[in-house]
Amino acid sequence: MKRLYIIALFVFAGGFASAQENGNRDAQNRIVRGPYETNRFFDNIFVGVAGGVNLYFGENDSEGKFGKRLAPAMDIHVGKWFTPSIGARVGYAGLQAKGWTSAGTLYAKSADGGLFREKFGVMYLHADAMWNFSNAVSGYKESRTWNFVPFVGVGWARSYGNDAHDNEIGFDAGLLNVVRLCSSLDLTLEARCLLVNQRFDGVTGGRTGEGMLSVTAGLAYKFNRRGFVRASNVQPVDVTPYLDRIRNLEENNTDLASKNSVLNDENEKLRNAPAKVVVEQKVSASPVVLFFRIGKATLDSKELTNLEFYVRNAMKLDSDKTFTIPNGTVVSVRGMQDGWYKVVVYGTHTGYIDPAYTERSSGPATVPQVTATTTTTTGTTGTTTTGTTGSTTTSSASSSSSSSSSSGSSGGGSGAAVLAYAQRFVGNPYKWGGTSLTNGADCSGFVQSVYAHFGKSLPHSSYADAHVGRGVSKSDMRPGDIVVYGGHVGIYAGGGKLLSALGKKYGITYCSVNYKPIQAVRRLF
Repeated sequence: MKRLYIIALFVFAGGFASAQENGNRDAQNRIVRGPYETNRFFDNIFVGVAGGVNLYFGENDSEGKFGKRLAPAMDIHVGKWFTPSIGARVGYAGLQAKGWTSAGTLYAKSADGGLFREKFGVMYLHADAMWNFSNAVSGYKESRTWNFVPFVGVGWARSYGNDAHDNEIGFDAGLLNVVRLCSSLDLTLEARCLLVNQRFDGVTGGRTGEGMLSVTAGLAYKFNRRGFVRASNVQPVDVTPYLDRIRNLEENNTDLASKNSVLNDENEKLRNAPAKVVVEQKVSASPVVLFFRIGKATLDSKELTNLEFYVRNAMKLDSDKTFTIPNGTVVSVRGMQDGWYKVVVYGTHTGYIDPAYTERSSGPATVPQVTATTTTTTGTTGTTTTGTTGSTTTSSASSSSSSSSSSGSSGGGSGAAVLAYAQRFVGNPYKWGGTSLTNGADCSGFVQSVYAHFGKSLPHSSYADAHVGRGVSKSDMRPGDIVVYGGHVGIYAGGGKLLSALGKKYGITYCSVNYKPIQAVRRLF
């Protein structure tokens, strides 16, 4: 009955404390509970020490007086509150126990009537789980005066004395009342009930289990940092700016992908386009007849006037250089006259060459291939020269009969004549499917129309042009030959150059004969 009084006292005290301290309340007088910020490992740690009395309940203890059964008790512990309501602790509880027993037991002392007094040491190492009833029910309040804390635990119990001992697994439950003295110090009032095996008091047999009630009072110190911080209301994050940025980035990526696709197409076109050609401005002219006096290798002033059409704006700084014409003839420059080079051919023959149609790098320069034909009449040898872009010729004369005459021709069945005629149309436009040498032609239309002038009928197809005439090797190409490529055709202009309708951007112009792989070279004359 006395045990019930003690337990009821603690329950009443705890309940009274909870009723008086009802925690935090909001503007509507409602209790505010959590959430709370998670504390760190060393936050809300406490240590406590307490002293009081133990009351053991054995087989014969009820035969003795209550006052003589009380024994000293001690409690030492360290713990931590994980939340305002949940905590744990480990510690030592016990010291001594007293009672009555029969004769011959381990811890029997002096006789007292028909029984013997009993006294033995008690040690209980325990781990307890604690629940702060006040904080759980009334809400957390750090300044609350009284907190009511039930607990349960398990541990190792040892009884000892008279050179004997017994070890048992113990279970405990109790009530802890915490009275706040200040922010760091609490007064503790605790009632604990320990349950052990019946042989714990040294008496075998009897009741199934025994126990011990401990009532202690002490102090608990709370280390810094102590208390709990209520978690602030989480404000929703406005993700609109981030979504806008993502949307803008996606749009930019789409735009860049589109531009990249266009650039890839342009790169592909550039890779497949013919090599860029630097077009040299040449003079295009109709065939011109030049006359030489019998026995003379030089032109008189009248003939020089005709040649002026070809050699205007000649280079003026290379008057002391040596050049090579396409057929390999080396000429030496002996001066300038009216914009013409005055040259010596073969060491003996003197003539004039347009500097604009010579090319010189580190060594001899070249001028386009020329063709000269000689017609002999009575008294005078006439030399007919077909004038073309960048071509001149000087021929020696010989004596024949008494009278002189000259003759000229337009066209003629030779590759040189084909080239001379084709060069008249340099600079004219390109037109796909066209065959007009003046208004526009494509590559096969250009070749077809040039050769038509010489009575040759060619197909309007670069593929079919690969089978006309007779084939010759690339090393044996001559001016006027037809050069066929994959998807293109043109006329060889000598000096490593091709004359063709190259495209809308270039029109009829020159380029390198090796600007793309050659598939065939065909010759009709």
